[in-house]
Amino acid sequence: MRKLILLILLPFFAFANNGAKRDKNMNISIVDGEYSCKVRSAPDGGGAFNELNNQPIIGNAILNIFGDGSQKKIKIDIPDVNNTFEFSAPLKEKNSLMISYVMAGKESMSVVMATEQYGINVLLMRKSLDDGVNIVLTNCLLNKSGDSAKSR
Repeated sequence: MRKLILLILLPFFAFANNGAKRDKNMNISIVDGEYSCKVRSAPDGGGAFNELNNQPIIGNAILNIFGDGSQKKIKIDIPDVNNTFEFSAPLKEKNSLMISYVMAGKESMSVVMATEQYGINVLLMRKSLDDGVNIVLTNCLLNKSGDSAKSR
């Protein structure tokens, strides 16, 4: 009986610390909280999930995600370059394979996406001269969840 329970729950433990979880409808959802992530140069055109981890790591970031199911507030601190980015993104898509929040404008695009396999990834593309950036956050691991991270 213990083996059966372990086999049933194993897929949930496999992604417990990467920010992806299942909601009551078994759709992918994002755990609100503070994450430590790797910063990589984004491939041209954004790239596919399987391409993101092939990009060289150029730094580390602290990612804070909060909000309800329809919108997330995002704050990204990149201490190595003393830079902070903040934005809100509405829900774009949610299903049993992935969830995405997208904020797109004429000069910028920000995408927060989570899957069971890859966890949370954040794409930031800004064309303006003052904060032009083209990066992706990968390998995000949950440091603190929920209200405990909000107080920081």
